[in-house]
Amino acid sequence: MKTYLNNLINELPTNCLFDKGKVGCGGTSMALECDKPYVICVPFVSLVENKLAQYPNERRKEPIFGVYQGITKTDIEAYVSSVKCPKIIVTYNSLYKVIEAVNPKDYSLLIDEYHILFNQYSLRRDAIKDVLKTYSLFKEYTFMTATPLEDEFVLDELSKLPLVKQEWDDVIETKVQTVKCKNVEASTIKLINGFLSGNVEGNAYIFVNSVDFIKNLILKAKLTADNTRVVYSKNNRTKLPIQNSSVNDEPKKINLLTSTVFEGSDIYDENGRIIVVSDSSKAQTLLDISTSIQQIAGRIRNSKYLNWITHLYSATRYAEIDYDTFKNNTLKNIEETKIAVESYNQLPEVARKKITDFTSDTYIQINEDYTFEFDPNMAKVDIFNFKVARGLYSVRVNLTNEYLKNGFIKVAECEDKSIKIDLEAPSKSFQELIKDVRAEWETKFKVGTPILNEALIKYPWLNDAINKLGFERMATLGYCIKDIKEELVKISDKNMPNKVAKLLTRDIQNGMFYNLALLKNKIADVYKTLGIKKTAKATDIEHYFEVRKSTKTEKDVRSKGYIIIRPRFIFK
Repeated sequence: MKTYLNNLINELPTNCLFDKGKVGCGGTSMALECDKPYVICVPFVSLVENKLAQYPNERRKEPIFGVYQGITKTDIEAYVSSVKCPKIIVTYNSLYKVIEAVNPKDYSLLIDEYHILFNQYSLRRDAIKDVLKTYSLFKEYTFMTATPLEDEFVLDELSKLPLVKQEWDDVIETKVQTVKCKNVEASTIKLINGFLSGNVEGNAYIFVNSVDFIKNLILKAKLTADNTRVVYSKNNRTKLPIQNSSVNDEPKKINLLTSTVFEGSDIYDENGRIIVVSDSSKAQTLLDISTSIQQIAGRIRNSKYLNWITHLYSATRYAEIDYDTFKNNTLKNIEETKIAVESYNQLPEVARKKITDFTSDTYIQINEDYTFEFDPNMAKVDIFNFKVARGLYSVRVNLTNEYLKNGFIKVAECEDKSIKIDLEAPSKSFQELIKDVRAEWETKFKVGTPILNEALIKYPWLNDAINKLGFERMATLGYCIKDIKEELVKISDKNMPNKVAKLLTRDIQNGMFYNLALLKNKIADVYKTLGIKKTAKATDIEHYFEVRKSTKTEKDVRSKGYIIIRPRFIFK
C-alpha cells in the first residue's frame, strides 16, 4: 500500500522550508483537508484548476475556492462567509487579493512548489517579490517542495529559514533512458509514430517547454484532436492546430505538455509513459534534473510505467568558458554592481531619473522613488541557468552523473537511430552493488574503478566505508545502509557531543515539536549506541541542538517539549 505524508506526520511543519521528500505524497492535500483555515499559494492557474476539480470529496465536504485573474475581493469575502473552514488556493500573482480580503493572521499559508519562486524569478519578479514580502503576515507559513534547490540557489529572502526534510522508506527509484539525438524534433516524431502505430505500448506524455516545438510536432506528424491533447499556459497567444486542453481532460494517445503542468498537477492514466524532450536550440527546454525532471517523474499518479522516463536531448555546444569561470566572473560582476548602486543612490534625484533611461543591468532594480537596489537573486538565476544550459547538456557524462546524483537509475544510453522506449537492466540492491565494487576493487588494484566511481555519485560516503570499515565489516552489518553510516559516526575522530548530535539527526528534524518522553528515549538510544554511561534526560537535547521550549495538545492531551531549530554542530 502506498504511504502518504499524513501516514508519517500529523500536520505540515511551519515557519520553515519543507522538503517533503517525494512528489505526489499528499502534502497539498494535508493543507486542504485539515481543520485549519489555509491559503495555498501555487505558481500556475492550471494547478488551481487541478485542485478545484478534486473537491469537495469524501475527505473534505466543503468546497475550496480558487483565486486568480478575474476573481475579486468581494468573491473571496462571499466564499469565506459561506464555509466553516475556508481553503483558498491562489496563484503567486493574486496573493495580494487574498491579503486584502481576509485577515492573514487568521490563516496558515502554504507556498507550494516553492522552487518555482526561483525558477520563474526573472519572468515574474514583481509577483514573486510580493510573495516574499508578505508571507510573514500570516499566522504561520510553510514553503514546501519535493525538489529543493541547492543551497547556493535559495532566494536570499528565504536563506535564513530552517530546512525540514521528510525521510521515506518507500521511495521508488525512477529508471531513465537517455537518448542523444542529432535532431530532437525528428526523433520525437519517430517516437510519436511508434505510439500511433502500436509499436510502442501505452500513451505518450511528452513534456517539452516550447509551444513552438509542439506546433511543429503537430504539423509534421499530422496529429489531430482525435489522437492528441495539448496543455499549455492560457496566457500564451500562439495559435495551434489543436485546441488547448486541461490536464483534467480525458487522456489521448499523444499528450503534449509544457511547463504549466510540470509542477503540482495530478495526472491519472494507467497507460501513461513519460517522455522528456530537451532541444539545445531552445534554451527553455533544457530542464534541471534536480527540480523540473524530478517533478515530471511524479506527475502521472497511477501509471503502470510510473518509474520509467525516456529523455530525448541534443547536446549544447561546448561553452567558451566553463561553469566555475562563469560563476567567478559573475561574482566579480556582483561586487562591481554593488559599488555602482551605492554611487547611483548618492546622486540627486534628477540625475537618478536620467540614469534610469539607460540602465539595463538586470541585477539592478529601480524603485518608484528612483533609488537603486541590487537584486542578488537575479545573479543566482544567471549562474543557475548557465549551469543547466552549458553544463548539464554539454556532454553525456554530465547528464548521466546528474541523474545518478539525484537518485535516478540510469538504464540505457543510445543514439536516436536506435530509440527503444523499453527499459532494460533492473536496478541492483545495495548489497549487489557492494559485491560488484569489491570484485572490481580487488582486481583493479584499488584505483580508478568505474563501478565505484559511479556508486560514489549516489553514496558519497562509500569511500569512507570501504577504507575505514572494509568489505567484511559491511557484510557483518548485513549491508544495512543505516547501520553502516552509524558505524562510521562511531569510529570518526569527532568529539562525543558531535557524534551524539549527528546520530540524533537521523530521527530529529528541524522545525518539528518533540515531547519530553520521546526526546528522552531517542537520546537514550544514541547514548547506548555510542557506549555513553550516562542517564539520558530530555533536557540533554539543549547540548546538541538549538531549541525552543513549547507545549502541544494532541487528542486532548497537553504535553511539554521542544521545537528543534538546528544542530549546534556542523557535520562534514
